[in-house]
Amino acid sequence: MNQEEYKNLRDMHTKAFGDTFAKAFEGNEEAQSILTVALLYLSRQDFDKAKPQLEMLESIAENFFDEASMWYFSGLCFEIMGNQKEMAHCYEKVLNSGVNLTVSLAFFPYYRTAKLCQKASQAKKAVYYFSKSLEFFQGRNVTPVTAKAVSQMLYDVATVYLYMHDYENCEKFLNLSQNYDDGKNLQRDYVKATLQAVKGNVEKCNLIIKSLQHPTLEASCLKTTQAILKGTDLHYCIVPQDRDNFEDFLTGFEENRELMKNQISEGNSKAIVQSLSNVLSAVFNYVNRVIECEIQMNNDIVIVKCKNYYIRTLKKEQEALFSQIYEQFPDWNFLSVEE
Repeated sequence: MNQEEYKNLRDMHTKAFGDTFAKAFEGNEEAQSILTVALLYLSRQDFDKAKPQLEMLESIAENFFDEASMWYFSGLCFEIMGNQKEMAHCYEKVLNSGVNLTVSLAFFPYYRTAKLCQKASQAKKAVYYFSKSLEFFQGRNVTPVTAKAVSQMLYDVATVYLYMHDYENCEKFLNLSQNYDDGKNLQRDYVKATLQAVKGNVEKCNLIIKSLQHPTLEASCLKTTQAILKGTDLHYCIVPQDRDNFEDFLTGFEENRELMKNQISEGNSKAIVQSLSNVLSAVFNYVNRVIECEIQMNNDIVIVKCKNYYIRTLKKEQEALFSQIYEQFPDWNFLSVEE
């Protein structure tokens, strides 16, 4: 490309990414050229050419800002590719870089990491990273564009609080979201209807559903809220379950507990974690989730932490089974944890 094309390309990248791009590799024309070309390939979704260019920058980086920018654009590359694991790795490096982040550099990593945590059912981490994203808008002039962005983030925080059963904060952030952008938002109204159902406000719930005026979304919202109101929703309600399979679990556990404990003591807990996860997932198969486990030893006590993902029915049933385990085998302490 000629000089005019190169200048126009850099101007376009600066407009899109601000200081994240403009201040990266200042004084190093070679590195700036590599980054500029890498982003050109990235805009074309030509990852085979974009990735090697970005990887070259790692050895060229001269300061923390260069490194943070390089990790940011690498994370963006992996995000567009759909590789969430590597995306999270890169964005975490940006967040842990210690750089005095600009809005353009910080907003996307914090927000993307928050969304990733939300998808992974890591609600507390999601709230933290959403909060860090919102911090960068405090004290700044809010334009119509940024108002929509802030409104979306506030809505996202509200959905996490709903998932966590923190209904007070859910309502608070829904209202804040609407304060920034009071236009019609069907997803926000969906959450409002769900919140009203959880609180038992049938009339308000139904009014919100009728206002959706979107047949597919209305049907979905009606199904969700009716299950909550009838007490059959596993996440928001405690729904009694058949516990006949508890006995089979306890019998198998009694037969294998000493062998498992020995393997854990010898540092071979990985296979035990997987085995317990598989068996417990079968016991609580009605939630259609893998019951993730974590094992640690405390003196002679084996502590097994099992996720309940804020599912109220699952938490209740786990606690019922785990209390029986502890009564029969006090050297094993199973705990039901949210995340």
